[in-house]
Amino acid sequence: MFALRKMHEMAYLYDLVMSVELRQLRCLAAIVDAGTFTDAAIDLGISQAAVSRAMASLEATLGVRLLRRTTREVTLTAAGSRVLPHVRRALAEADAVAREAATRHTRLRLG
Repeated sequence: MFALRKMHEMAYLYDLVMSVELRQLRCLAAIVDAGTFTDAAIDLGISQAAVSRAMASLEATLGVRLLRRTTREVTLTAAGSRVLPHVRRALAEADAVAREAATRHTRLRLG
């Protein structure tokens, strides 16, 4: 019984990780950095509605509120504060992958 429960836990975690998208993580970091959804959207070059949808989707996927929204400000919740360092590391690693891929010159052999 324990092994079966552990297997289902692992499947759940895999599904959760595979459902989180980099664009959602970029939106979270941009909102925190900019202070508002509108300014984050400007910084990212997308609409405010797209930022809002990305955050709603991320929070739904994770099953936790990451941001506390009021009419005056947007702040991280306790869960958001715990998640943000991981988000920043994931984005830095994704950027490193893109830089590495762009700087490596590969030789194409034909024949």
